[in-house]
Amino acid sequence: MMPAMAVQAVIFDWGGTLTPWHTVDLGGLWQTVCAEHYAGARAAQVAAAVHAAELELWQLANTEQRSSTLSHVFERAGVTPDEALLVSYSRAWEPHTYTDPDAPALLGYLRERGIKVGVLSNTFWPRDWHEEIFRRDGVLGLIDGAVYTSEIDWVKPHQEAFRAVMAAIGEPLGVGVVASLARPGGNVTGLSAYVTELAGKRVELMKEARPSIARIGFLLNMGNPVSPPQWDANQASAKALGLSAELFDIRTAQDISGAFATIAKGRVDALSVGIDALTQANAKMIVDLAAEHGLLTAYPAREFVEFGGLLSYGPSYPDLYYRAAGLIDKIFKGAKPGDLPVEQPTKLELVINLKTAKTLGLEIPPNLLARADEVID
Repeated sequence: MMPAMAVQAVIFDWGGTLTPWHTVDLGGLWQTVCAEHYAGARAAQVAAAVHAAELELWQLANTEQRSSTLSHVFERAGVTPDEALLVSYSRAWEPHTYTDPDAPALLGYLRERGIKVGVLSNTFWPRDWHEEIFRRDGVLGLIDGAVYTSEIDWVKPHQEAFRAVMAAIGEPLGVGVVASLARPGGNVTGLSAYVTELAGKRVELMKEARPSIARIGFLLNMGNPVSPPQWDANQASAKALGLSAELFDIRTAQDISGAFATIAKGRVDALSVGIDALTQANAKMIVDLAAEHGLLTAYPAREFVEFGGLLSYGPSYPDLYYRAAGLIDKIFKGAKPGDLPVEQPTKLELVINLKTAKTLGLEIPPNLLARADEVID
């Protein structure tokens, strides 16, 4: 028998939750799509304009919680798409849209117990695109209600959007989301992504990879509340290792290009990239610019290394998502979310790209290589 305070509904995100997280080269995707519909240089021009508009609108979502649609993307880019281009765009995304194989059983489990299933997704896409994906994968009938931010005026994060469970949060104590890790309070619990604690560790890894470095830069979006604690941790770690530290504050994709232009003047010997929506959305750009400048760079997540970055050290985000199911189960059995400790990551990954190391003329020390969870040749 369900207790009086039992959960009545579970709200899921779409990307990275109901569908597995995919590392997508957005710029490359637009180039492929536009090449099918425009000739020569015009294809590259349109792709660049649409990609830039998309990143700008995601930045507005990140900083101002403002929603947008595909129509807004094209309007900002000065492009009038025809139906054929939209079909090509949808087709290009299709490989990244398939529902997690475990999702149908989980959604069915919830509904069998009288728990409603909802979806809240930050998206530019219209409702019918998402519903067609769920219909294709046989889960549309398992969803009681869905909100797609293309239909409303705001996006996540919103204080009312996720109250019972959060899959991952950058810095729960520092940004005031929970009262303490041991007893979050209110109606909130979840998992920490251990953002601040790992920032300094990446400095140590770079110093171990190349002991001669003396000046290190940090690429952080200081407009995100999780970033100032990362900067403090980075400075402390750099000081302990006898390194000078320089902050490159980025708020837009254009700021990223500007930061690397400054770095190109020889300001730093190595770079550490912070984790937030801005750096993740521009992961390939950051990796490409680091390669262009021959810069030893450490990243917060494996997706950067998959794009060709040198090394990453951070939590396994898929593992965090799966562990969230354990918290849900405890709440189903009557536990109060605010009484459940915010859990720390248990699976940390060190990923090293040897091909990139060779390009940089860097020989990874055997001890460091032996500690890697994965080595990309």
